[in-house]
Amino acid sequence: MIEMSWDFALDGETGDWVFGPDRDYLSVTGNAILRQNILTRLKIPRGSFIYDEIGSLGSRLYDALRMTRDDAISEIPGIVREALAPMNEIVVSDVQVLGDISESRQLLVRIMYSPRVGQMPEISDISEETLDFVVTTGA
Repeated sequence: MIEMSWDFALDGETGDWVFGPDRDYLSVTGNAILRQNILTRLKIPRGSFIYDEIGSLGSRLYDALRMTRDDAISEIPGIVREALAPMNEIVVSDVQVLGDISESRQLLVRIMYSPRVGQMPEISDISEETLDFVVTTGA
């Protein structure tokens, strides 16, 4: 029997648990759990989780608030790779900063990744996935 990884579904913007029409918690599995784990790891400020004694959970993306737009464009790919390096379930192939969104302080960041073979047995399709998210800079 294959054990399937699952987690409670989280709202992509607020991080709140998502409920179904029957008021029960929704869950995520497979590629959806990888996407959710990536976003969660990027949103948590590195070093802020008290039980993470080695300090590997989270990212330094909050530093972008103190960076100029140009500095953020050059620094964000390394910050994202650093945050996702402890995730044995994925291989990050590329991180791109695509540019401004609606207002000049926001940048669209695209991550290209693939599930690592054998880490999550329920994922049989190991094709490359794309995940976009927004980072706000200081100037």
